[in-house]
Amino acid sequence: LSSGHLANSIRYYKYLVPQNSNTVSPLSASAWRRFWSYSIPLHARTVWFRGIHDKIPCRQLLHTIMPSVVDSSVCSICSSSTAEDTVSHFLFSCPLKLAVWRSVFNMYIADVSRLPSAEFVVLMQSILLFSRPYLRVRTTLLPELSTHQIFACCLLCIWRSHWNFVFHSRPFQPGVIISSV
Repeated sequence: LSSGHLANSIRYYKYLVPQNSNTVSPLSASAWRRFWSYSIPLHARTVWFRGIHDKIPCRQLLHTIMPSVVDSSVCSICSSSTAEDTVSHFLFSCPLKLAVWRSVFNMYIADVSRLPSAEFVVLMQSILLFSRPYLRVRTTLLPELSTHQIFACCLLCIWRSHWNFVFHSRPFQPGVIISSV
């Protein structure tokens, strides 16, 4: 308490945590300003923020930190018995989630039906990290929304459906998720 902060204040807790000045932000200052300026749901912003920082609780991470609770790092949603549930798999490349992303992208942003899956996942990661701008086609539905707003809503719907599958045993159904986006 020698710093003059109250024991239950946020500043006091920040004072207790060592500050590491060697950490590099995953986004530039201008990308952060854009991220915080978007009109998107707060829950979507939280998921996106976690994705930017690679702090998505995918099975690979959970199995590493608590192997007695999470017995495997294999994805529990897709039918592949070997697909490791990494952050990229959790967010984009799981075949069922990839189907949602492709449908939403085709419906609201631009036609990506001919884009190979690996390239499409790279495109999604570039949107997540603001590394490459992607503009919408003017003829798509809801032209008043930006690519990032649609991306955020899809990210949130996938997140919610994933955890509904895990905690409530509700099936992960791409069609239902697409209509909720």
